[in-house]
Amino acid sequence: MEDPVAGPSTLDAGPTRYGIWVHIPLATDPCGAVTATAWMPYENIGPVPLVVGNGAIEGVIRDVPVYRQLPVYVTAYNSAGLGVYSGNGSIDVEASGRGEIANLFTFSSPQDCPAAGPERILIYGSLRSGPMP
Repeated sequence: MEDPVAGPSTLDAGPTRYGIWVHIPLATDPCGAVTATAWMPYENIGPVPLVVGNGAIEGVIRDVPVYRQLPVYVTAYNSAGLGVYSGNGSIDVEASGRGEIANLFTFSSPQDCPAAGPERILIYGSLRSGPMP
């Protein structure tokens, strides 16, 4: 609706949608990850498929709510469907649209990925929140 004095209404654009971008580098991958998913159980979002390739696990979780310390969980699977990496992180999704960055800590599974060794591999990934384009 357009106000003849103020111009077009910002309500015409619809509500702002937010997303969380997931990035987990896989410089080496002794576990053979081929698929991955992310989910947010407290918001009943997911599982959301992520892309595994080009040395990383990446993807976007769309339509997330504004929330403080929103927990995000990720699991990567090998070709047998076993969960070879899993981890989580928490991130703020701000109504202001200001992007936030947070760590995502992912570990290899000693049961489903013995090639990683008994010490387990720790992979530091990242979460980034912000408005969807």
